[in-house]
Amino acid sequence: MNSEPNESDGVYRYRRLAEQISAMMRAESLQAGDFLPAERVLAKRFKVAFLTVRRALAFLAEKGFIRKIPRQGSMIIQIPPNAAGRKRIGITVWLEAGSDHPATLARLATAGKNFSGEHYDVIVIYITHEMLKKNDWTGITARNDLDGLLVTVQEIPAAVLKQLEQLPLPVVFQGLPEHRPGYWIDAAKGMELLMDYLTERGHRHIAMITRRTENCPLVEERIRLFRKSCGQRGISDRNIFAAGDYNRNSGLENTLNLLQSGCPVTAIIYDDDTMAQGGLDAIQQAGYTCPGDIAITSCGEVGQISRNTHPSITTLREVQDTSELCCKLLKQIVDGELIVSGMGQIPQELVVRESTMRAHVRPGTDLSPSKQNGPINP
Repeated sequence: MNSEPNESDGVYRYRRLAEQISAMMRAESLQAGDFLPAERVLAKRFKVAFLTVRRALAFLAEKGFIRKIPRQGSMIIQIPPNAAGRKRIGITVWLEAGSDHPATLARLATAGKNFSGEHYDVIVIYITHEMLKKNDWTGITARNDLDGLLVTVQEIPAAVLKQLEQLPLPVVFQGLPEHRPGYWIDAAKGMELLMDYLTERGHRHIAMITRRTENCPLVEERIRLFRKSCGQRGISDRNIFAAGDYNRNSGLENTLNLLQSGCPVTAIIYDDDTMAQGGLDAIQQAGYTCPGDIAITSCGEVGQISRNTHPSITTLREVQDTSELCCKLLKQIVDGELIVSGMGQIPQELVVRESTMRAHVRPGTDLSPSKQNGPINP
């Protein structure tokens, strides 16, 4: 019995359309992180029924080439292979943050821009809690189908990162200062910039909200730097809430827990802009104002979030985009243009926006918000 689809049945039609969509991705130099045209646009373009488009997209999703993102469309995960000679570039992504997380989308867009054209395919390699739980890393350490690898996930254990350094292919590390080659931010200087700015504006009750620390030495290091900075300034370092992940809901929940704990707080440092967004939600939900009662800052700018939030968020921004630098470095190595062993540390700059711009007060003034006495005016 012949199991191959024939031209007279629906299976042939949607698989043929899947091949056409795949060819379109390659011809138009689409890359991981890009979105396919809307279903109605594809139906009109290829002159097929709407149902055929849905079945073709479902087929491509099942093969791991695209992923359906609610309310956004079909995001490309990797380009379906075609002719030999194209170089395959892997990029790690932390799945638990969400494939539609702004930082993930920005990272994939940068990779797609640098590895575009007819010579490269970008392959997304998802890192999951399940891999951490089972300690099974063969999905990344045993890859023999890649020409280069960009490692961006902080949650990968140090022992596994050491294995990746020994892979027989070019590997570049982003944001992982203990591993070479790559680029990483100067977190110590960034924390000093934030703490100097906040204390100079009179804040003595400063809290930090970050993601959970297990399997994430960079988060542990940022907490260490916060404690050290507090100690140098003679202020309490007890208000640290580390739970959840890099997302808005985590920022909201942790901020509510902080405000309900009874600990005085006039300024909060968040690990990134998405958590800071949730912090703003919580401050407003609890009846406070920002920056009138509580100022907020972020350790890492994510896309346009800090600029487009109301109030806009004071944040640390990379002087040079480490994602862009790492992609260019990997491309040079893969193409045989450069052999390196190090690279370097990228400084951050403090971008002051509305979330901290309250009236200046003398250092040492107690600015604790009190519901009994009503909110404190700027």
